[in-house]
Amino acid sequence: MSNRPKLLVVLFSLILATGIAFSSAAGPLEFSGGGLYTTLALPKLNDVIDDYNSDIEELQNELDGQASISKMNNINSGFGLYGGTTLNINRYLGIGVTFENFSAGTGTQINYSEEGVGEIDFELGIDLSVTSAVALLNINLNEYLGLIGGGGYYFGSVSMTAKGTIDYEGISESFDEEEKESLSGLGYKFGGTFSYPLTSQASLSTTVSYRLLNLGIAGTGLISNGETLNANGLEVKVGIAF
Repeated sequence: MSNRPKLLVVLFSLILATGIAFSSAAGPLEFSGGGLYTTLALPKLNDVIDDYNSDIEELQNELDGQASISKMNNINSGFGLYGGTTLNINRYLGIGVTFENFSAGTGTQINYSEEGVGEIDFELGIDLSVTSAVALLNINLNEYLGLIGGGGYYFGSVSMTAKGTIDYEGISESFDEEEKESLSGLGYKFGGTFSYPLTSQASLSTTVSYRLLNLGIAGTGLISNGETLNANGLEVKVGIAF
């Protein structure tokens, strides 16, 4: 999340550059930006999380339920931001590009202390971050409703962090590690839009679409090398267009 401000500067710089490039073309430009929510399939990643939860349950049983341990939630959804620009060719048709970033994560914390036996203070987290540049065709059905479809390039990373100390039954270890694998792939989306005028220059824009996306994994850690991560999902975007 610490790279989010830098990402926004890059995205909106690209949007501005696109607008300048199209400024002499026929038809008005429309700029938009806002927030997004997306569901995520991620069966392989959630299988990894389920395996860790099995280990957590075994540890909880070994410690007779005396430890403070929470299981990790499956990663089924994420939040993010988007920005884009559209060149309206005529009142019915437009072409545009949208830059998006969404992230999601889960984690657990283990706290245990027993005099004469030892103590455990450990945190484990798994995080996903995906950025994309997507070209879209917009079909305006009327002033309020429209259809969209297109595809683009998606890239990002999935990472696991482990921090803390274990001093239990003769085992003494400390952790401050991060393992990260790169993701990339081509994705496609289709859906509908709703636009409600707020002023003569601005409108509230809502888009609901479905994303088809398989991300190739470059790494041999969290998930086997050569696997793909199914990141299909429903997207809902709400923002301002002007």
